[in-house]
Amino acid sequence: MKKDIKKANHKFSFVYVLFFLSSIVLLIVAVIFSFFIKNIEKERIDSIQNHLLVAAQRASVYLTIEELDLFHTAEDMERPEWEEIRTRLKRFAEETSILYVYYWRYDGGDHIQYIIDNDDDEEYMVTPNLFFAIEDDPFTADAVLKIEAGKSWSTELGEYTKSWDGLLSAVVPIFNNDSTVYYAAGVDISDETLISMRNNIRVMEFVLMFSLFVSILSGFFGIRSYNKKAIQSANDSLSKSRFLSNMSHEIRTPMNAILGIAEIQLQDSSLKEESAQAFRRIYESGDLLLNIINDILDLSKIEAGKLEITPKLYELPNLINDTVQLNRLWFKTKSLNFIVNVDKETPYILFGDELRIKQILSNLLSNAYKYTETGEIVMSVSAEPSVSIEPGENSDSVTLILQVSDTGQGMTQSQLNKLFDAYERFNIEENRNITGAGLGMNITKHLVNMMKGEINVESEAGKGTTVTVRLPQKNYGDRVCGADIVEELRRFSFRNKLVPKMTKIEHKQMPNGRVLIVDDVDTNLYVAQGLMQPYGLQIETINSGFEAIEKIKNNEVYDIIFMDHMMPKMGGIEATEIIRKTGYTNPIVAFTANAVVGQEEMFLANGFNAFIAKPIDSYELDQILKRFIKDK
Repeated sequence: MKKDIKKANHKFSFVYVLFFLSSIVLLIVAVIFSFFIKNIEKERIDSIQNHLLVAAQRASVYLTIEELDLFHTAEDMERPEWEEIRTRLKRFAEETSILYVYYWRYDGGDHIQYIIDNDDDEEYMVTPNLFFAIEDDPFTADAVLKIEAGKSWSTELGEYTKSWDGLLSAVVPIFNNDSTVYYAAGVDISDETLISMRNNIRVMEFVLMFSLFVSILSGFFGIRSYNKKAIQSANDSLSKSRFLSNMSHEIRTPMNAILGIAEIQLQDSSLKEESAQAFRRIYESGDLLLNIINDILDLSKIEAGKLEITPKLYELPNLINDTVQLNRLWFKTKSLNFIVNVDKETPYILFGDELRIKQILSNLLSNAYKYTETGEIVMSVSAEPSVSIEPGENSDSVTLILQVSDTGQGMTQSQLNKLFDAYERFNIEENRNITGAGLGMNITKHLVNMMKGEINVESEAGKGTTVTVRLPQKNYGDRVCGADIVEELRRFSFRNKLVPKMTKIEHKQMPNGRVLIVDDVDTNLYVAQGLMQPYGLQIETINSGFEAIEKIKNNEVYDIIFMDHMMPKMGGIEATEIIRKTGYTNPIVAFTANAVVGQEEMFLANGFNAFIAKPIDSYELDQILKRFIKDK
């Protein structure tokens, strides 16, 4: 009996060691995770403040001084230009995602005179008979001082409090032809997004730490309380099984929190590359820990019944780009052809739930990858006119068609009948190495139904599967993807090419190097900035050639300007030509999806020093930076 007790104590000591090692790992992961949450909060705050300042800067050139000079008294509101300009300001507010845009002039004394805005509320709308005493508000007094000095002013979000009346603001000066300050343009947005983000982050931190503390504490006492029973039933396999079950429950709670939050952050398309990499490591480390303790911990399952559809405007090429980027590297781990086909007549801007559409497309691509070992996977995107969803000005209803075809295992008719059942997996013995809980197609079907769409599956055992999803969406504007964008997206395709081992790049530190990135697509700016961040560069990003020209005219100097080739209203070639006419001689490098024969000569002939193709190759980017940014 003593021998059995000693043996049980020895085994129990091992469990103690395993538990405490796991607890230490969980604590370290939680601390690291909290650090990256703080970084994300700072990134979001910077993003909000940049949005404010950019919108205010655009507002400062949206109306001319001559237009603003039309309104000095209440009687001037009777001019026909009054309503016409207000209508334009409403449109400007919608395009820049702000609540209010307004203009005022300083009388040189103790008051500012508000001129015009986009507000329809008569009680609060800005009119020329509205004079505001500067001394009544310290924020306004501070803003006037900055504007008089020719500088911009914005709400300090780092020390932000709700005393700013529920609004976040930015004001920039408007200059006369002689470079003196005469007017000011201001914009406001709601602070709900900022408050919600901060509250959510605080809740996440509290839940993470609290669940970690409770789980470790309860696990410790659980082990101690089980000690006596484990010794008494040292040779009882059932008791051992119950003990492992109890341990699994105690450790699962914090692990589910860590893995769940990490996975949510990885779905954020605006996440910087270094932060995404950190979250991937957290996720992978947690996954390894699960394997070490013999799968006694379990990932939480998605409850489809709680999903919500949240429609908003989105750019279809960005949706396709983000989705394929998340999946294409997995495809390259097999000997597969991956083909991307996008109809050039597909609308560019749509109104729908971008996140859920990405989820649907990712589920289809994931299934195709899992059940296809050789052959090809084809992703096709197109659209066709449809009956209007609901009446809306300047919008038409279309049916977005997503199709994923593969040459994989295929399915029998009986399997097709069970395809959308929860937790359903086929040929378990044959597909033992395929991971998943069998929820993907069930959730996909649920999402399609919620968006009033249709999903159709055609499959034959041994010959592959084709899944077609049809989703009603609203089309905004006349712009279509076009041949250039289709060609850019087609570059994601590859033929039977396994992923090569990447040569490690030594990022030479260039802390004094200044780089300007110009691209109208936020995702491209995000990727380019993320690839350059390890070099320690001073990086600025803007969305148009117009802004680049303004910066050069304001005597800004950069070691390199990376200029997107294809941008709306003003392309990269036109913007570069204007910049060169100002006498600017520093390097300008083209970002282009048209990396075909003859393009290099074309760019060099139009004022560029070099070009780099999209998707950006890290090695080529490294060579460009080392070539043009000299040691300082």
